[in-house]
Amino acid sequence: MDDVAIIADLRRRLAESEAALHQSEARFAATLESVPAGVATLDMNGRMVASNSEYQCFCPTGLMPSQDPGRVARWQAWSEDGRPLQPDEFPGARARRGECVTPGQEMLFTDDDQQAIWVRVAAVPVRNELGVLTGQASVISDIDALKRSAESLRESKQRQVVMVAELQHRTRNLIAVVSSIAARMLDGASSLQEFERGFNDRLSALSRVQQMLSHATSGQRVKFDDLLRAELLALGAIGRKGGDGHLILAGPPDVRMHSVSAL
Repeated sequence: MDDVAIIADLRRRLAESEAALHQSEARFAATLESVPAGVATLDMNGRMVASNSEYQCFCPTGLMPSQDPGRVARWQAWSEDGRPLQPDEFPGARARRGECVTPGQEMLFTDDDQQAIWVRVAAVPVRNELGVLTGQASVISDIDALKRSAESLRESKQRQVVMVAELQHRTRNLIAVVSSIAARMLDGASSLQEFERGFNDRLSALSRVQQMLSHATSGQRVKFDDLLRAELLALGAIGRKGGDGHLILAGPPDVRMHSVSAL
């Protein structure tokens, strides 16, 4: 084979190699884009070597957060004891020192619209065949919806705990009131029938008060005139409009009472 043929063959092989390389790079880029998270490889200076568009949204300058003075303030993270992490404690900085940060560090990222987004940042060191550290691989996952859902669930559970505690407190108070009513009626009753009538009347009154309390929203007080009107109406001392019975009600219309006073 003459020199011209050799050169032509080399050019053909080189072209085929370049085409194969471009195809491989295209497949790699397509694979990165298909991942539902930000993925990148970075060199030892914290610069992106390869990345998908999701990762570039978080790091548009091509630098990892701890190496980007202009954007590092957008990233916040805290230790397990609540201490704010410094940039040299971020996952990328730790991976540069040879640490594996998996499954990752939860971080709060502020985007260009000043929206705070919860993300999880994982980073692992990359070494060559000799074991020398040459860079890192990094993954940024958007966990904002999951994080806020978990916080909402936790707040809901906390409210349930408070509500159960309040219910137990009210139940204990109610039992104490019923016991007190029974004791007083027993002391003053001359017969079992008299005790039964009086006790039932007091329980009915207590039931009406409880109904008022259950209809009141949290933090509200029972209105004294509503309470008095309900009791007198139940006894037939006033009519349903308040003025066609034995008594006529008059006085300030908006005197409010604590639930304990109403009981």
